[in-house]
Amino acid sequence: MKTEDLIKMLSTNVPPAPRRQWGASLLIASGIGIAVALCLQCSMFGTTLQGLGGHRPGLQAGVFALTLALVAAGLRLLFVAGQPGKRVSAALFPVGAVFLALLLGGIVGITREPRASWGEVLSGELLGNCLICIPVVAVPTLAALFWALRSGAPVYPALSGAAAGLVAGAMAVAALALNQPVVSVLAAAVLYASAIASCALIGALIGSRLLRW
Repeated sequence: MKTEDLIKMLSTNVPPAPRRQWGASLLIASGIGIAVALCLQCSMFGTTLQGLGGHRPGLQAGVFALTLALVAAGLRLLFVAGQPGKRVSAALFPVGAVFLALLLGGIVGITREPRASWGEVLSGELLGNCLICIPVVAVPTLAALFWALRSGAPVYPALSGAAAGLVAGAMAVAALALNQPVVSVLAAAVLYASAIASCALIGALIGSRLLRW
């Protein structure tokens, strides 16, 4: 018998963690993550919140909307994945829908940005912030969410870890967008999506080891 099949069989005889306790743990961890992410971003870039006064308010609002939607979808996936016997397939659709929107945004950005400016758009300070600042800011949130996962009973450790990384990365991007104006659709779609996907991959790798039964 495979280990995954054994876990599924055992989980059918284990009462799931109380919904209120599990949900409260996720909310507390999320609150801690948001607070720490904002504090770290302010310590790095100051409290001027330049992102709110950028030259492209519509694009900035779109980035906020997509990242917050990804946070909500990721928390929903975490909530479902942390309860044995719950089907996670339905909770995966909102996550996929947000990433599809990011993919479409990247396609739109490629068609609008001249090829000669791609290197300039996808490099420089924004690239450094995405590769360094976002993962660093996401670490405390990821740790808080893994703490919350102890209150549940995730059947799929890697998936739960990936969802935690997804939420942590999306929170970090939202905090970064408060301080850094979005320069283009292409940069937002490619760099931000890559940073969030990297955080999800890190979470999956950690979860596959730390969340095993």
